[in-house]
Amino acid sequence: MHRAAMNGDQVKVSVILCTLDKKRILPEVIPSIKRSPLVDELIVIEGLKPVGYARDIGWRKAKNQFICFIDDDEIVPQGWIESLSKEFADLKVGAVSSTVEPLNKNKISLLECIIENHSLKRFNFHARFVRRKALEEIGGYEHTIGGETVYAAWKMVQYGWKARIIDYPLLHKMFDSGYSWILSVHGSGRVRARELLEHNELLPLYRKALGSFLRGFQLSILNREPLLFFFYPLRCWLYFLGAVRGSLKAQSDSARKILTPRAYERIKGMGVLSMQAKIRIIQ
Repeated sequence: MHRAAMNGDQVKVSVILCTLDKKRILPEVIPSIKRSPLVDELIVIEGLKPVGYARDIGWRKAKNQFICFIDDDEIVPQGWIESLSKEFADLKVGAVSSTVEPLNKNKISLLECIIENHSLKRFNFHARFVRRKALEEIGGYEHTIGGETVYAAWKMVQYGWKARIIDYPLLHKMFDSGYSWILSVHGSGRVRARELLEHNELLPLYRKALGSFLRGFQLSILNREPLLFFFYPLRCWLYFLGAVRGSLKAQSDSARKILTPRAYERIKGMGVLSMQAKIRIIQ
């Protein structure tokens, strides 16, 4: 195993904080980042869509060799950055991430975290804390609405790097109610519809929804949580129906063939919106 000494004098971390609007940043987020002695650069990317594009712009602006990505609804626990940075002592580690824990301890948020943490530990792909060299080799993040961190970690592994998941939960503000959860899951499928169409992923998504009842049963047994038997299939079908709805709208827009370049860029969530982006570097 390739190892190198890692101490506070050698490790400097750039943190990229992505948000659509600075007003959405939880008050505790920036203080929780800046209390780490390893952080000497904080870059706030505001108003840039999609999130994969914002992350890609962010790391290219950063000055350090180790780069961590935090969202506007995530709070960094004491010692979290220091703990994850130790994994980079292995020179072949390109990406590190952690499990998550909800800030709002309602049942829906807890169930979501069980599913997310199970997926993280099962596939071990998530690039939220990365080595610059590994990110440079894969060409950065995909400019997608979601899944860019998973794909980046998977791609690093294909290039010979290692990806690790650490059981040191990052605190995440999730859902305040069942209604907000339904809107979020259904909306996520809807906004990703164009990408799903372009990559022919609607049929696999339908198959996943069909198999969700068996998967929900497995998750309920593995995690000793009976509600997952109902919760997981409902989650999959909400997402799929959102994707179908978004796909129908996307195809309808394409059929009209009246989109100006400016309107097309607005639909893509890039271009026009990108010019409104604000980048702040906080030392």
